[in-house]
Amino acid sequence: MRQPSTNPEKRGTIVVLRHDPGMIGPSVTDNGKGFEVEENTSLPNSYSQGIGLIGMHERLELLGGPLEIDSEPDGSTQVTAYVPVREDESA
Repeated sequence: MRQPSTNPEKRGTIVVLRHDPGMIGPSVTDNGKGFEVEENTSLPNSYSQGIGLIGMHERLELLGGPLEIDSEPDGSTQVTAYVPVREDESA
C-alpha cells in the first residue's frame, strides 16, 4: 500500500474500504501506467519487477481472502485485498 505514495508517474490515487458479505478490505485505484497482470504476477517473471503483489497474494491466501487485480498497460490499476470477517449474529 506504500507504492501509490512513492510513484511520481501517478497523478491520482483513490482508496476505498469495501465491505461485501463476509469480506472486508481496501481497494486502491490509480491512474498510473498500468501493467499486464498475468505477466507480472506469475513466477519467475515477477522477480524482475519485485514480488510485492505475489507477497500480498500469499498473505491474503493464508487469511482466507482473495487479492483482485485489474490493470492494463497505459491504463489505471485497481488492487483489492479482501479478508474474511465474521458477521455478528447477535446484532
